[in-house]
Amino acid sequence: MWSNVTVGAETQIKEDVIGNATRIGCRTVVQIGTVISDECTIGSDVVIRTNLRIWPNKVIESGSVLSSSLVWGEKWNKSLFNAYGISGLGNIEITPEFAAKIGSAYGAFAGEGAYILTSRDEHRPAKMIERGIISDLLSAGIKVGDLRGLPIPVVRYQIGSECEAGGIYIRQSPRDGRAIDIKFFNSKRLKANNSYRLCIILSFNSISFYSWRA
Repeated sequence: MWSNVTVGAETQIKEDVIGNATRIGCRTVVQIGTVISDECTIGSDVVIRTNLRIWPNKVIESGSVLSSSLVWGEKWNKSLFNAYGISGLGNIEITPEFAAKIGSAYGAFAGEGAYILTSRDEHRPAKMIERGIISDLLSAGIKVGDLRGLPIPVVRYQIGSECEAGGIYIRQSPRDGRAIDIKFFNSKRLKANNSYRLCIILSFNSISFYSWRA
């Protein structure tokens, strides 16, 4: 640890590097080999996976599970989802690597042999993220129907016509042109509810854990 580091009670740190003036809350676990740069703020009950890199001045919310290095984004939120699905800055927070993990998580949740529809808008980042998701859906044994650039209403209409288990739509966020939204729909053509989202989150965290163990 460097100078002026604050660490809360019951926090576990082993074989890591903690930069100047970083604050870490209580009951947080920093797994082996992680480097946390200067002036970061890490909340309580956080789990930071092994061999990650966290650049200066980052904020990690309490209760979060950080499974990939935090380089460009300013903050890592506790919840994977928000009101618009999974959202983040294109190629900064929502990267091809992150998209592949989402594909693996959704594939594990849907189950081998399930049929999932995908589509996206015409923006290049959305195309890139869709390809990352599809690649790991396929590797999870999912049958994928790629509707390419068809809009959300068409995707929702198509779900269920051939016993599809659900659908994914990737778009440039209407709230911020730099951001990407990943939206999920269930087999009844409805937006993913809280229980549906929770299953994806648990699958995502499980995949991150086993990637660390490997």
